[in-house]
Amino acid sequence: LVSCFGDASATITAGLPIGGSGNYLYSLVTTYNNGTVTTDGPQVSNTFTNLGAGSYQVQVSDSWTCSALSAAIVITEPAKVTASLALATAISCDVDATLTLTASGGTAPYEYSTTSTFGTVIAMTGNTATFSVPVGTYNYYIRDINGCESFISNDITIDTVPALVIDVNIQNAVINCKGDDSGVIVATAQGGLGNYVYTLLDGAGN
Repeated sequence: LVSCFGDASATITAGLPIGGSGNYLYSLVTTYNNGTVTTDGPQVSNTFTNLGAGSYQVQVSDSWTCSALSAAIVITEPAKVTASLALATAISCDVDATLTLTASGGTAPYEYSTTSTFGTVIAMTGNTATFSVPVGTYNYYIRDINGCESFISNDITIDTVPALVIDVNIQNAVINCKGDDSGVIVATAQGGLGNYVYTLLDGAGN
């Protein structure tokens, strides 16, 4: 097992052979997912280093070129660590937006940072972290317990809430005859957030 996706840090050491005679030489037979087979060696050492995920066999031969092949040795790796950022709640006039950062792959627990150098890190609860942010553009990096790091997450931009303004058209706010209710006031709102609700108040604000 290697600690991080794509690592080549595993080692295979073959046990001492039984039988044969003279000196022994060792070769490493690698079988790739596409069916390709390669052989490294022969070498005097029975240890092979800097190996990544894959299926391996050790072949040993003696001075008489008699040889034997070991059973398959499978080296596995965890999934790649990834970081995904989502908008949980939108910004409002008086409340910041909320983002949710999700980690996957690698080995929990996770921590996250705003920089690839992980100068300042914050632990995650499970595989998620939720936090409030003001206006700006945000992205994050995630690191697992083995130090495996993600690529940068997707960006999310929190825009400023446009100022709420209202345009009042009183061109037809006239009553032709005493007692009529024929006056018209047209109010048009712009900016702010969501749908608009209009309320007509009297001169005292009631």
